[in-house]
Amino acid sequence: MQQLLARGYRRFQQGFKTHLMRRGRFAQKSVVFKSMAVLTGVSLTACSSIQNKRTAQTNEALANAPAGLIANPQSNGLLGAGVSPQIQIDQLPAEEDIVWAPEDESIPIPGFENVAPSQKKKDDWEVSYSQALKVARSRGKPVLMWFTNSARSQNCKALGNELFGKTEFLEWAKQNVVLLRLDTAISKDEAGRTAKLAYIEKLRKRHKVLGNPVILMMSPSGKVLDKIVGYSSGRSRSTKEKIDAAHHFAMLDYGKWRERLERKGYRMWIDVQDRQVFAKLVRYHEGNLWLIEADGTKGKTHESKLSEADQQWIETEKAKKEQSSL
Repeated sequence: MQQLLARGYRRFQQGFKTHLMRRGRFAQKSVVFKSMAVLTGVSLTACSSIQNKRTAQTNEALANAPAGLIANPQSNGLLGAGVSPQIQIDQLPAEEDIVWAPEDESIPIPGFENVAPSQKKKDDWEVSYSQALKVARSRGKPVLMWFTNSARSQNCKALGNELFGKTEFLEWAKQNVVLLRLDTAISKDEAGRTAKLAYIEKLRKRHKVLGNPVILMMSPSGKVLDKIVGYSSGRSRSTKEKIDAAHHFAMLDYGKWRERLERKGYRMWIDVQDRQVFAKLVRYHEGNLWLIEADGTKGKTHESKLSEADQQWIETEKAKKEQSSL
């Protein structure tokens, strides 16, 4: 490489020298050649120095790496080939310390959602993605996500006044969807403002949302079925029709998703306070039940707190088990 650079420089120097001599200014420009020669030498030296430094750093890293954590030289540089585990059995976390990750990668892992805990509902709209999805799954309803800026966007204000703020719509929503509003109009003095804005921006990137307002209809399975972009004053009726269509497809998706999970043992549990949870029974002992939800959330309850229908289901399952053991 150095020989090629030097050869190219000599050709350029000779050509430029001939050009200047023809114009009678070679003597005045001789300093140019000296400067270029110095710069070329410095560049070649710098390149060599950088390469030597990188080589030394690589050798040092390989020398200090723990045994078993260096990839096989014949693995074409792909991590994994030739790697051996270094964790011992006694280093594994206890069962109660494990956080179960959702099957759907788009769903935040419980306990790791970056949103200020002080963020609370002010009206019929949820403000937490994970909470809205949890409610959606427990009630069997899609999530209507509204990305908005209520302070700056006139179209967002119009959508709120002409559709989302109407009593008729709110009554429909209570029966059919879980409302989730993601509003970037957060005052500068509000606690956790930076975290809340970052949280909304993360959801925007995940769902490829640009501008305001944008409406998403998401099935309880976590799948987005439709995206409604923009709004103009006077379009409340056509927007509601689009929402109705999106809700229809979201419910179809939910039905298929629920059927798949029911085949795996999941069912809807209802307690004496009429609260619902879609979960799978993973353990039963002396009236205590351990349940796990579709997103990995684990819970424990007692059969006395369940509805009569669920208590009867438990008795039926116990009878089946006793019968099979005979």
